[in-house]
Amino acid sequence: MILNSISDFLYKDIENKLLFKSDYLLPSIIICYLLFVTWIGPSLMKNRKPFNLRTIMVVYNFIEVCLNIYICIWLFSSMIGYWHARCLPFDDPEYLAIYKKTLPLWWCAVLNKMFELWDTVFIVLRKKWNQLSGLHIIHHSIVCSISWWFLRNPSRTGFYFFVILGINIVVHTVLYTYYGLSSIGPHMEKYLWWKNT
Repeated sequence: MILNSISDFLYKDIENKLLFKSDYLLPSIIICYLLFVTWIGPSLMKNRKPFNLRTIMVVYNFIEVCLNIYICIWLFSSMIGYWHARCLPFDDPEYLAIYKKTLPLWWCAVLNKMFELWDTVFIVLRKKWNQLSGLHIIHHSIVCSISWWFLRNPSRTGFYFFVILGINIVVHTVLYTYYGLSSIGPHMEKYLWWKNT
């Protein structure tokens, strides 16, 4: 029952989902995210001790690694399977049919990019200010927004956004693997030798 509900949410009737249809929902989420990580969160945490989120961070990073690997495999198998589509005009019926087939992939990628916004929230709640940079905040905001925009605009998407998204997901798989191992504790440092090279 629960798995069917999750499957329905991820793979069925995507074009009628509120996040897909609404012009304002994702921009509102991004604005709230930006307000929290740049102003509200730091203000709330100013006179408080950092939260100990180690268990949450381990689980979060494990979920992120699994999601990114799943989407990466799905993405690259779709790219290989539909390689010929890269040269099709946007209004070609075959291009639009391929877009419809890959819509669940785009949807999962957008949901994953939204889930990645929690990364910055955890940084704020743990008061790890050295990890919070303008580049980090802008990157998460822009990648999430662009993924959502491409999901909703198949005629402008173009095949090569698959490549850009694929690179982003591969990099994030490596990053969240590192973050997951380092969040377990200092005894994991011997397995993070590749950080120092």
